Amino acid sequence: SIEDTDGFVLTTYGTMRSDADRLSTVSWDLVVADEAQHVKNPRSETARALRQLPAHARVALTGTPVENNLTDLWSILDWTTPGLLGTLDEFRARWAQPVEAGDPVLARQFAKLVRPFLLRRRKSDPGIAPELPPKTETDQPVALTREQAALYEAVVRETMATIADTTGMRRRGLVLKLL
Repeated sequence: SIEDTDGFVLTTYGTMRSDADRLSTVSWDLVVADEAQHVKNPRSETARALRQLPAHARVALTGTPVENNLTDLWSILDWTTPGLLGTLDEFRARWAQPVEAGDPVLARQFAKLVRPFLLRRRKSDPGIAPELPPKTETDQPVALTREQAALYEAVVRETMATIADTTGMRRRGLVLKLL
């Protein structure tokens, strides 16, 4: 059983979601969420499942703490340090809207507030994997086979038909899925 586990448990977000009830019966010493961008939407099933896990300490690892807006960062920090930034509505009114509108004073205050809770490295920082060569990217376009092209077109047609008959968040999700 999980309660008898010595050491640690390593799981995927998918397994964590499906086993959240069972995993939440354990009082974890530490929960580490790698690739924490998966919990940037506080209303997502993954974020809700992760919040069910009781832990004495929490660490989030991500290379992209903010992709869309400051709510991404709120979601991660609200999990690692609950209450630091207030509720989501309080955070949006106090910090997100003014900072995203370009208020330099609040932007500096916000940065000062969250700085103790963020460790940030850049690949260009001295000592970060100096033995690695610079990243090289090579694009090699490959044509689809006839069968692949036909399957692709069928999926696009079916999804577009579903999108036409859908509204709200489900529609947005289908558009994102199609992309």
